[in-house]
Amino acid sequence: MTSVLAVLVVLAAAWGLWRLLSGRRSVRQLARVRRAILDGAVVVDVRTPAEFTDGHIPGAINIPQHQLTLAEKCLREKSAPVVVYCNRGIRSVAAVRMLERLGFERVYDLGCASNVERLQLPFTGRRAPRCTISPR
Repeated sequence: MTSVLAVLVVLAAAWGLWRLLSGRRSVRQLARVRRAILDGAVVVDVRTPAEFTDGHIPGAINIPQHQLTLAEKCLREKSAPVVVYCNRGIRSVAAVRMLERLGFERVYDLGCASNVERLQLPFTGRRAPRCTISPR
């Protein structure tokens, strides 16, 4: 019985890790993100400038992940809601942590850009990239 429980715990952990690394977010997480966007959250695209130029959420500002320390200069108040996204959802997870360390209080992770389609939000340029993990 103990080994069955251990297997279930490992499977649950693997499932959670896969969801995190795939960039896909749960319906509940996306509902919170959508509400924040509709309530006027600042949307931050943490992809590279080239990726941002290819397509982005209208009104989003581009602060590449490696430049997030500049966020304090670019964003309004630290109590204002901020939504971050990237291509696969990996950089956005790191961005949320960094913004929280910088003192931003209400940071939401949209994850990968294809979650934009799941929320039926507009996206300029080409179609939003798919949430996939591919070998490099």
